[in-house]
Amino acid sequence: MATKIPAFCGSLQQALNYEAGEAIAEGDCVKLTAAGLLNVSDTSGELCLGIAQQAAVAGEMVAVAVGGLSGFVAGGALTSGTHSSLMSAGNGKLVAYVSGAGNFMICNFMPNKNSPVLADGKVGTGVVLGGAIPAL
Repeated sequence: MATKIPAFCGSLQQALNYEAGEAIAEGDCVKLTAAGLLNVSDTSGELCLGIAQQAAVAGEMVAVAVGGLSGFVAGGALTSGTHSSLMSAGNGKLVAYVSGAGNFMICNFMPNKNSPVLADGKVGTGVVLGGAIPAL
């Protein structure tokens, strides 16, 4: 079953459209290739563009949340207050940010007050910080 992330629109989210360079799942943390195509983040902590808002195959257009609210898929257990900043897990999911050279935050975790822990593979909500957006 496909992952379903919450939909946000209007002033709550800034999204840009890009052509997929490979299969992308809804909620994947994504990056731009040198060719300007969208790929799933495949390196832990790398600089990413944002979070894909729908699934796509190569050649299809994909809306990417580059700022504001977005759903995401957890790549490990996330706990309210402990794991507020997130980075790419290297597989499309997001994990707790670890400070270090080459690690970039992409999102801040917004836990549900009734569910302060988000398990691996579950969908959460966060604020996308704005990643590597190319000059237009």
